[in-house]
This record gives sequence, C-alpha cells and structure tokens, in this order.
Amino acid sequence: MDIDPATDKIAIGRKRIEAEHFIYLLLNKPTETVTTLSDEKGRPTVRDLIDLPERIFPVGRLDFKTSGVLLMTNDGALTQLLTHPRHGVRKVYEVVVHRKMLEEHVQQLRRGVKLEDGRTRPCRIEFIRNQGAKAVYHFTVREGRNRLVRRLVEHFDYHVRRLARIEFAGLTVTGLKSGQWRLMTGLEIKKLRERIKPSGKRV
Repeated sequence: MDIDPATDKIAIGRKRIEAEHFIYLLLNKPTETVTTLSDEKGRPTVRDLIDLPERIFPVGRLDFKTSGVLLMTNDGALTQLLTHPRHGVRKVYEVVVHRKMLEEHVQQLRRGVKLEDGRTRPCRIEFIRNQGAKAVYHFTVREGRNRLVRRLVEHFDYHVRRLARIEFAGLTVTGLKSGQWRLMTGLEIKKLRERIKPSGKRV
C-alpha cells in the first residue's frame, strides 16, 4: 500500500507516527564555494546559499573551483545509492582547456589512464568548440574520484581554465543562475529513483 505523507495519517494504537519529510533540491553551485555544511577556514559553503530550516546534505562533492549541478537532500538511502561506485552514476562536465588537446591524448583518456590512485575507467570525451586559443570539451565520467576531471586533463600537462558539471544522473540546472536553487519536482524525483536500482543499473 502506498502512503502519501501529505494526506495520510499513520498510527499504532493511539500513537501518531509522523512520516519522514524528505527534501530534494538542485543547486547551481558557484565557483569558490565549499561543498560542505561548514568550513573551518570561513569560506562560503553551499549551505549558506540554501534558506531552508531542514538540515540537508550534498550528494557527492564539487571542488572549490568547480561550478554546476549539485543535488542536496536529507534522504540518506538515495544518497548512498547515487554515490556508491557500483552504480556508476553518469556525470557530464564542460571543461575549458588552455589549448586543444592532441588526438592521441584524447584517445588515451577515452581508454583510461593510470593515475596515482589507480587506472581510470574509460570516459567519453567530446570536442565542442574552439574559444579563441582555448578549447571546450564535454567529459562524461562514471567515477566519483576526487578532482577526477581536472586530474585527467592535467595528466598530459593541459591546464583547466574553467570546469562546470552540466549533468548529474540526468539532472541539469537549466534556468538557474549561479548560486540559485530550486526544489525538485515529484516527476524528477520519481525518474531519479527509477534510474538508479539496487541491481546496479547505470544512470
């Protein structure tokens, strides 16, 4: 039997049981913002941007200088599913590199390269356009390693000029300016739950 917390009341005997109230929101994280609820160095955090009384947590992390899609919630079970390595959640980044990468380097990155913490999984790299002397790429990865995309680019001595996550598990921040957030719709939450399954179906 499905229960709607907004309309249904649950009780055992005369004792009323309150259904847990989950919050799901999408934030367009700005650069130079820490993906934590507090920071010992006094830097701005993603929690500073959210004017809600509920305590919610980031799903995964974006580093200090990376902007873009960040899901925040108090649903611990969903967070665990989305961050567990076996599910290989799809993440897409737009990367501005200081110059166009050599094709041989792109092919090696697509196959996977050896970093200090092990060999990376194959990733998808798409050249988007030139931007003056710089070049814009889309990197699609399914790993959650710390600073992975920056490390991939720097592996061949290229320099990241700008890095933004433009998609996470099918979610984007279209229509949100930097620093803005919105609550997810019921349909978005339903689709997100359908995409990630305990069987390990990829998102």
